[in-house]
Amino acid sequence: MLDIDLPVDEWAKEEGIADEELLSRIEQRVDEHMAAKVAQWGPDVMRYVEKTILLQTLDHLWREHLVMLDHLRQVIGLRGYGQRDPLQEYKSEAFSLFEAMIAHLREAVTAQFDAGRDRAAGRAAAIAADGSAQIRSEHRRG
Repeated sequence: MLDIDLPVDEWAKEEGIADEELLSRIEQRVDEHMAAKVAQWGPDVMRYVEKTILLQTLDHLWREHLVMLDHLRQVIGLRGYGQRDPLQEYKSEAFSLFEAMIAHLREAVTAQFDAGRDRAAGRAAAIAADGSAQIRSEHRRG
């Protein structure tokens, strides 16, 4: 998902390397990649981009989740014909849908964050620069 070139195949071929070591190396590279982006754009811009992407993605997935719950509510009554308690079936299915939404949220945020981070960070930096320039010009006039 992240646009990082990792030599995982080479690492895996190393003698006696454990899964934990592979995960540690991957996490280290991702941390370095993210630290470079924070250094490039600044921590305030990066936090703004992170929050924006998370909230937009959560909003979209939550709306989809509500539509799916509505569809589930419409068909769950049929389970009563199969000698199942519709309320318990609804609770179980709804919880499964919620867990799937959370898992999808993690994947979607990571993918969108990497894909749109540079574009969004550039816009956020431009907005921040424009806002601070506007404040300075208003201060000079006042």
